[in-house]
Amino acid sequence: MTADDIKALRKELGITQRALAEALKLDVAEVRAWETAEGFATKAHCEAMAKLRAHPPPKAAKNPSPMELLADPNPPMNLG
Repeated sequence: MTADDIKALRKELGITQRALAEALKLDVAEVRAWETAEGFATKAHCEAMAKLRAHPPPKAAKNPSPMELLADPNPPMNLG
């Protein structure tokens, strides 16, 4: 797999470099190296990424922003 292939896979799966590294049981620096063509994925890692494509991990729930956490869940009604 080329650096572009790995980036495309991550975008397709909607995951971060860290999430891909965790799924492959690697350090995130290894995935970064692959994506910048400073390193290359082994055949075993390429096969594992192909399995991820076929069976993507469940998407994590979006973490709310600080403003969303502070937002009033029950805003006052407009009595207009």
